[in-house]
Amino acid sequence: ILEFPNSDYFYRKQIDRGVSSLGFKPNNRLLNIFDVLDYIIVKVHEFKSYEIYQEQVNFLCISYSLLRVVEIMNWDIHQNIKDELIIKMLTIINNKYGNFMDYDFAQLSGKVGYRNLQILKEYMENMEKLGNK
Repeated sequence: ILEFPNSDYFYRKQIDRGVSSLGFKPNNRLLNIFDVLDYIIVKVHEFKSYEIYQEQVNFLCISYSLLRVVEIMNWDIHQNIKDELIIKMLTIINNKYGNFMDYDFAQLSGKVGYRNLQILKEYMENMEKLGNK
């Protein structure tokens, strides 16, 4: 969301629609998001502010890592490969930052998109079912 001085106006770029979504192809830097987010966590710890901003930092980590998963959802590759990558990414996210379903759904859907979050929730529910077998 780009914020403008007028707080009544928000602009959202949808990555799965329009010209910007054409040619969405796999990229080999998929996991780099975790390096960036880990760096942010380290820097916040260095300023001894982690306890103060822990909730916001965790939300940032969850939302931006989920956006990478949404990127996979838009790749033009075989669905089985997508499913495998999405499950791997959700497992990493869950291990690093916790289960995104424990976060406020409305707030998280504002960053990730309601429809995308619903799809990712279904993946998590299926993963939990498979894990319980």
